[in-house]
Amino acid sequence: MVTRRPQMTQRIIDLTVQVGEEVTPELKSDLKNETEEADFAQNELQNGFPFVNAHALVGAWGSLEAAIEDMLVNILVNEPKSLEKEEFAKVRVPLPKFEALDKSGAVVGTQSVTTEPLTPGKSARFSVTVPAANAVAYRYTIAD
Repeated sequence: MVTRRPQMTQRIIDLTVQVGEEVTPELKSDLKNETEEADFAQNELQNGFPFVNAHALVGAWGSLEAAIEDMLVNILVNEPKSLEKEEFAKVRVPLPKFEALDKSGAVVGTQSVTTEPLTPGKSARFSVTVPAANAVAYRYTIAD
């Protein structure tokens, strides 16, 4: 159906001209858009639907990533002894990124903080200095 829309719109344009009416810019734009859509649909059909397959692949990949993350979090929550292993003792934990803001809300300085390796169930102190002139407020975001 999509591949026939340009012909249908062209027929409307032809009939409009036959009755002596002016073809509107909207109708010309419709013809252009429908031609592009028809070309895209024809390309998808001839080439095994690459766009649809790519879209499905990205969705499946996102689902896989979420499943793996959920599984690992559940293992760590349900098997707390696994956090006592030596491998976890070496993990450096990224803390928030602190941003200094001027009175207009623009960021005038940033500083990220990382702790030393943490022992399970313990906390660690840290301090941060954000070098920024004219800072009137601060905010933080979770660092990447």
